[in-house]
Order: sequence, then C-alpha cells, then structure tokens
Amino acid sequence: MFAWKSLTAIACRMGRDRSGNIATMFAIMVIPLIGLVGAAIDYSNAYRAKSRIQNALDATSLAVNRSIGTIPEKDLKKMAEATFLSNMGSGISADLSKIDIKVTDREVTLAATTHVKTLFMALLGVENMAVGASSRTVTGLQTFEIALALDNSGSMYGSKIRDLRDAARALTDTMFAGKDTSDTVKISVVPFAAAVNVGPQYRNASWIDGNGVSPIHSENFTTTANRFQLFDNIANAKWKGCVESRPQPLDVEDTTPDPSVPESYFVPMFAPDEPDSDNAGGEPAYNNYLDDNVSSKGKGKGKGKGKGKGKGGPTWAEAQGNTGKYKPGITAAIRAQYGTKVGPNFLCDSNPITALTNRKSDIVSALNTMNAYGGTNIHEGVMWGWRTLTANAPFTEGLPDGTQHNHKIIVLMTDGENQMIGLNNENKSMYSAYGFASQGRLRPPTSSSAALKQMMDERTQRACRNAKRAGILIYTILFDFNNGETRELLKNCASDKDKAFTADNGSELIATFQKIASELSALRIAE
Repeated sequence: MFAWKSLTAIACRMGRDRSGNIATMFAIMVIPLIGLVGAAIDYSNAYRAKSRIQNALDATSLAVNRSIGTIPEKDLKKMAEATFLSNMGSGISADLSKIDIKVTDREVTLAATTHVKTLFMALLGVENMAVGASSRTVTGLQTFEIALALDNSGSMYGSKIRDLRDAARALTDTMFAGKDTSDTVKISVVPFAAAVNVGPQYRNASWIDGNGVSPIHSENFTTTANRFQLFDNIANAKWKGCVESRPQPLDVEDTTPDPSVPESYFVPMFAPDEPDSDNAGGEPAYNNYLDDNVSSKGKGKGKGKGKGKGKGGPTWAEAQGNTGKYKPGITAAIRAQYGTKVGPNFLCDSNPITALTNRKSDIVSALNTMNAYGGTNIHEGVMWGWRTLTANAPFTEGLPDGTQHNHKIIVLMTDGENQMIGLNNENKSMYSAYGFASQGRLRPPTSSSAALKQMMDERTQRACRNAKRAGILIYTILFDFNNGETRELLKNCASDKDKAFTADNGSELIATFQKIASELSALRIAE
C-alpha cells in the first residue's frame, strides 16, 4: 500500500508541474500503468486462493471416496464438509457449493467458491473477485496393480528390514483405504536377494522347465541331468522355489514360455556340489556339500577344461559335474555359511513371491515375514516385479496390457548395489541366478566382481527400459546407501526423475512410501 500511495503522490505532483509536456503525458499514463500492475497482484492473490481451494477439494474428494462403504451413506456429506474445512486451514474461507456423491459408481463431485478482496482493483470499483474450483474422483473407473519389489538381502538385517515392513504396510493401508479387500487395488510382494523365489508350489507349472529342455538346465553337469530328480535324490533338501535368469535376451523380456523356444522356460535353481578339497587343486570351492568319492556307476566323463587333481584324479569339471554322487537317499552337508546356506539351494534366501491379490491381509502377512539374508540382484527383482503384473504366464493375475483406466506400477527398493562374487577358481564366481560366471550368461566370462556388477547393472537398465516401454510406471527408492553408480542406476530406472527417491533412515523410508501412495491416489482424480 505504501508503494501505491507513493506512486499516486508522484503522479499528482507531475500532473501539477506545468513546465513541460513530458510531465503532463507521464501523469496521464502512469495511473493506468499502476492499475495494470495492481491488477496483476490482485489476480495473483486470487490464483493462490484458487490453488488452495483446489488442493483442499482434491484431498477431500479422495478421502470421501475412500470412505464409501466404510461409513453410513448419510454421513458422507457431513464428512465432506468437515474434511474440506480442515484441509483449507486458516487464512482463507470458502464454502462447498456442491456435494454430489454417487455411492454405486463410487463417484464424488465437489465444488467450492470464495470471494477474494482486492487491493488495487478496488480503486476501479472492483472490490472482490469470485474464485471457484471443482474436483471429481471416480475410483470405480481406476484400477491399480502394484508390484512391491523389495530388497531382502543380508544388509537389510535388523532395524532396516523392520523399517521396510512398516513403510510397505503404510503404502498398503493407504491404497486399501482401511478395508481388507478392494475392487480396484491389487498388490504383489516380490522379495529379492541374490535370486527370486517364485514358490515351490509351481514345481509342476507349465512355465517351469521340469523336463530339462532348456539349454542351461544341464550346463553344470557332464551328463544330461534333471534338476528336480537331483533334488529328489537328496534326503534333506527340497527345491525352495528359486529360478535362474533366462539366457539373453530373454532375461530382460516378459516373454511367455513357449515349447518351440526351450530357453524361454524358467529353470529351477540348483547349485551343484563343488569339488572336495582334494579335487580342488588348492582353489576355493565354497559350496561343497557332498562327497566326490563315488563309484564309477553313473559317473560321467569330463567334458570341461580343468586341472588334474592327483594321480588319475578327476578334473574340477569332472568332480563338479558328476551326477553319480547324487545317490537316491543321500544326505547333504547343508549348513549356514558365507551369509547363505551351503547346499543345492545356495543363495536362494528370500521368501516366495506373493502374487497380485486384492486381500490386504495376504499382503501384510507377506511383508511381516520378510527376512534379510544373502546377496543383491536388482535385475531379477525388476523382472519378477514386472512378471507379476502381466496377464500371461508365469503369473497371470494382472489385467491385459492396455486395459483402460488400469495402472501397472513397480515400487523398487534396494539398500545396495548389484552383487555377484567373483572367485579365483574354475567357476570364476559363487553360484548365482546366472549360474557360474565361467558359463558366460553375463558376457564375457570373468572373475572380476566389479565387472560382474557392471554387467548386472546393464541388464537391470535394459529390464527397466523394457518394462517402461510396456507401460509400467516405475518408482525407485535407494535406502541408506550413498553410492553414486547405484543412485544413477535407480534414477534412470524410474519413469522420471521425480519418481526416483533416496531415504537415509527409517523415518524417511516410511515418508517416501507414503508419498508414493499419495501420488498413486492422486491418479484417481478424474477432473
């Protein structure tokens, strides 16, 4: 107001100054100029008021829509009025001019108006400006399929896995709006560590390579072998449910297994018994759980390259690839070691996938039982998150791609970097979802852990790119891990930079999951 009085006084003085035409012209022009500036300020104030009303209406409309079916229909209008006033806060008052709630269609339409007093335009006779906004939510039209791809590796042990459970439950509670079932929301839980566990109940599924037709099914053995038969032969070990990454490029594609494409099947993960110390030639063998000294019956001839181990002793490849040592009824020396369990389920540490479900209790149960163990494979986490969202095998609970008003979302959280441990032995690495590094599924074969990580990062990037091209919305969260390469990886994986988050502690992690839930809820706003 001081500026206005000053400018007016100057104009008046110049208007009285008869010494020249310039002063006269300025006096004529300055008042409309000041009016224009003042009008801009008044319009800016009105715009801010409109934005505040719009935000309050959107939040109120969503809240009322979520409450349909949870409170009596007659109370929904009162709830709308109270919620709107609460969301508006102080400083601006507005009245709900329209409250239209269609319970059957789950449609809520609200409108509000207010009058904003002007400062400058009042001098021209316009004392206030009418401002209005409206919001319509139609949750019956919008459906959500959300895959929670969550890092359950050993570094998440303790408070971090507890924080993750809390954060994921908070997102689930928000999306289900206080109800145990939903007609519009389905969520899958995909815990990942060094591999992903699809669940042992799928042993006989059509998409599992139960007959050993995939080219990678027998690559660790000197003779043709069926991995399920080997599991059955071991008295104290059953297939836990982990599967291996498919050969490239299928490892980054959501291609349905096809009998005409044997490599498209998912091969059960079976970590072979590595050579005993007397057959290892001094090189480290980390997954040794059976005695190599077996009768020649059923013993295959060595095909792989390797060093001779003693007089007439088998090569590394022969000792490792011999299927004869898996005698029916044999007991394996299974034990906790190296941050996993030595045995045929080596590095199969995470809980099974929970497929898309509209029952909140199933999701919460899966989250509550998550444990932290083993390594990190972000690539497989992304891929199995994507696969749970599709309508085609292996998981078929998702709606067909392109279904109108259906949103498919991956929320990817990790606290570390991709990891495959390289070793100075014939295998070049510990066993993993890619088999041994020596087999070259991550190309080229190498024993360098750093190089293997880079290859896994590249497969992760391709997986994210393909999922986004298929219409998947991806959020990423890097939790308590200050690493530039991984931060950049997750930033590029996300659908856009605003969907790539970092959280330095448990409180920030919970807030991030809640922010994502709020953003997803905002997708329900129709107008």
